[in-house]
Amino acid sequence: MTAMADHQEIASGKATTRELSGLRSAELSAVIFEGIAARTRDGRRATLAIVDEDGRVLEAGPEVARAAWDVMVACYRKFLEGNGHIRVHSGPPGPLH
Repeated sequence: MTAMADHQEIASGKATTRELSGLRSAELSAVIFEGIAARTRDGRRATLAIVDEDGRVLEAGPEVARAAWDVMVACYRKFLEGNGHIRVHSGPPGPLH
């Protein structure tokens, strides 16, 4: 699919979770009043994690899902306001101390 076709499929609600994410072993879902949920392909609950380039899990759990949700919603709102090229951070950008 082209980028425009992807957008049209998503906007129309015709794209499946697999088509949206390309994930093989898990799927993500979101409900506006629940946030993001992760499950394995066989339906078991899973969690989101922040993993560094060396494979170390820095953070995992509901807090990561909530932060990811908040950033995505803020980015989408900025897009709808016509500010689609503004980067949204979960905290101050730059090195963490």
